[in-house]
Amino acid sequence: MKLNVNVDLSKVFNYLAITSYIIKDDFLNHPDKTSKKFNRLKKLGQRIDNFLKKQELIQTYIKPKIEKTFNIEFKNPNLITIALFTPSTKNTFIALSNYIKKNHFEIYNKEKFEFISNFGDIAEGLATLGDSALKLAVTHILWNDGIIDKGTITKVKERIEKNSNLAKYCDQLHLFEHRIYVKSELFDPKPKTIDHIKGTLVEAILGIYYLEKGLQETLLLIKSLEDQQRQINVEK
Repeated sequence: MKLNVNVDLSKVFNYLAITSYIIKDDFLNHPDKTSKKFNRLKKLGQRIDNFLKKQELIQTYIKPKIEKTFNIEFKNPNLITIALFTPSTKNTFIALSNYIKKNHFEIYNKEKFEFISNFGDIAEGLATLGDSALKLAVTHILWNDGIIDKGTITKVKERIEKNSNLAKYCDQLHLFEHRIYVKSELFDPKPKTIDHIKGTLVEAILGIYYLEKGLQETLLLIKSLEDQQRQINVEK
């Protein structure tokens, strides 16, 4: 599977839901409740179920919030869910793929599992795309406003693109707390790291918008956000 604006991602998430039901059924019907396999099934089932619950929350609450805040509409809203996945989920999906392949080969779909396993990598790719679109859009806006001095452009760009500024949108949209990840005991980020993560999440959303709408529409969106920010600064 290749990611583009026309991919029907609902089929991917429906397939993931089917595998979740199978894991639950195998767990409930496993004869040895003390075995390692039983515990592995329990852990795997809980994680996949958690991912799917987050998917539902994102589509029900976060998607409308993003669309209302930015006054936009997404063609492929399931991309928003993928944008909130982290690479920490990869091993869980690989374990799920291996289990289904070994125990339920009749429904095993290699192409879908390879795509699902890369959700976290796709999210990072969307963020890279959004970051590039943001930089280019801001440069266009400043140039059109008559700001042509390189030093001034650089300073203004840095202000707009600062993670701490993007983090404000992340907080407004509740993206950070709706990330889909596997918790690590070693993960104890500093505030600066959290701002970076938040900034990346907003960039991933911008990446989706750029993918669906192109540069011109992204430029108009960024200009609208910048105008709003200028007005807020004036009112302060």
